Amino acid sequence: MIKITFDTRRLRKDMRAIVPNIIDVKKALGQAGALYLQRQREQTRAGRDAGGRAFMPYSEEYAFNKQHAGRKTQPDLRLTGDMLRSQKVKVDNSVNGCRMVVEFDGERHGAYFAGSGDTFKKGERAGFERLTVARTHRTVSNAVLAASNDRLRPFIGTTSKGMGKIIAFFLGRLKRLVQARAKSA
Repeated sequence: MIKITFDTRRLRKDMRAIVPNIIDVKKALGQAGALYLQRQREQTRAGRDAGGRAFMPYSEEYAFNKQHAGRKTQPDLRLTGDMLRSQKVKVDNSVNGCRMVVEFDGERHGAYFAGSGDTFKKGERAGFERLTVARTHRTVSNAVLAASNDRLRPFIGTTSKGMGKIIAFFLGRLKRLVQARAKSA
C-alpha cells in the first residue's frame, strides 16, 4: 500500500504567497484594459481605425443626414455614443491563468434620423431644415452593432506597437503592485 500525505501547513503558506500575486495580476490586467479602452476610444473619436488609418468616409446620404442632425460628418462611429460607452473590461481566472476581455455590454434602442418625415436623400428637402436622432422601439445588442461597424470600419484592436505599449504598461503596473505588497509584508 502506498500512502501519500500532504503537509497542509506548507500548502496554506504557499497559497498565501500565490494568491496576492493573482490579485495583483488581475488588478494590473484591469488597468491595462482601461488603458486600451481609453486609447481605442480616443482613436475612434479621431476617426482612425485599429491600424491608425483614417476611417472610410460615410456615404453621401448618411453624411448629409448627420450634418442636418447637427452631428459631425467625419466618421467616428458615434451617433448616440451608446455603443462605445458600453465597452467594459472584464478580468477573470481561466484555466491558463488570468485573462482580460473587452466586451460590449447590454442592448440599446436602435437610432435613426428623423424630421417631419423619414430619412431623405441628399438634395431632397422634405419641408424641414434640421433632422434629429430618434430612437426605435426595437433594441439591438451593442456587441452586434460593434461587430457590424467593425466589418466596415475596423476599430476593435490595436497595432503591434500599441499592443507593445499596453503590455509594457501592464508589466510596469504588475511590478509596482508586487513591490508594494513586498514592502507591506
